[in-house]
Amino acid sequence: MDDQDWWLAVAGEISVLQEGALRAGVHVERLGALEAQVAQLQNVLEVVCAELEAGHKTTHALEKRALAAEGALERANERARAAEDELARQRRTASAPLRQGHSHGTATTGAPPGSPQADHERAHQIGALYAELVGDAERARRGRQMQPNGTKLALTRLSPSKGIHKSLPGSPQSARSGSAPIMGSAQKAALRQTYGADSHFEAIKDSYFNGAGGQDDLTDRDKTHRWLRGIMSSKSVVDADPKHVDKLVRQLQSLCLQHGINLPLKRTGPCQYSLGSSRMSLKTINGKLMVRCGGGYEHILSAVEKLPVPLHS
Repeated sequence: MDDQDWWLAVAGEISVLQEGALRAGVHVERLGALEAQVAQLQNVLEVVCAELEAGHKTTHALEKRALAAEGALERANERARAAEDELARQRRTASAPLRQGHSHGTATTGAPPGSPQADHERAHQIGALYAELVGDAERARRGRQMQPNGTKLALTRLSPSKGIHKSLPGSPQSARSGSAPIMGSAQKAALRQTYGADSHFEAIKDSYFNGAGGQDDLTDRDKTHRWLRGIMSSKSVVDADPKHVDKLVRQLQSLCLQHGINLPLKRTGPCQYSLGSSRMSLKTINGKLMVRCGGGYEHILSAVEKLPVPLHS
């Protein structure tokens, strides 16, 4: 081999070495990039581990709070049960004098407390008191018709501070004591003719009550007594179906028209009616229309009787 061939061989080797060096540099760069990616992944893993640790701590704290809430709920239930027991005990204590008085009141008749016979006896006593009050109110109403200046006397006789005690639940007198809108309307329009002043109104009441059957031979006192006894009875049927109420209202209006009296009851909602400026909340008790008055109910004819006839009825 001459010198020229030798130099060519050396040049070829140098070229190969240079190419190898270039390839090695590329691999070194790739290795550096991979190392950077590995470092990033390590950082991400550290963040994930930290979040998982925080999640475990939060879960543990929530479990503690849930256990504490369950314990608090259980204690609240225990307090509620204790309060219910205490309330029941107080009710029994408060009703003991009433039961003793009831037993004393029924001792002569031999009726045990809470029996139907004792309830009917109590209703009979209340009915007698209410019948006396109705008689006074009727006489006062008639006196108001005969005396031009008898309005004050009639309203005094109708004062709810007299007659049946207000604490009797469901009694007509306790219902009248809360009938401020109806009584207020009658007082403000004292100079206008009321429905009760019409001579045909008594005939309407007789027809309405006699429609129940079996009351043709009863006096007003007996009818009132029977009505109140039905209200106080545990077998009273209370119905607040708007369709049933509307049907009975139409029947009552038809009955009034038959006797020459227009009763312009206007429906304002379910079981809600208006007559002039008075608002009435109605339901049926034992098949008769009743008006909501304060804490009780009053017969619709008893309420309408005191109201003035609308000017454009």
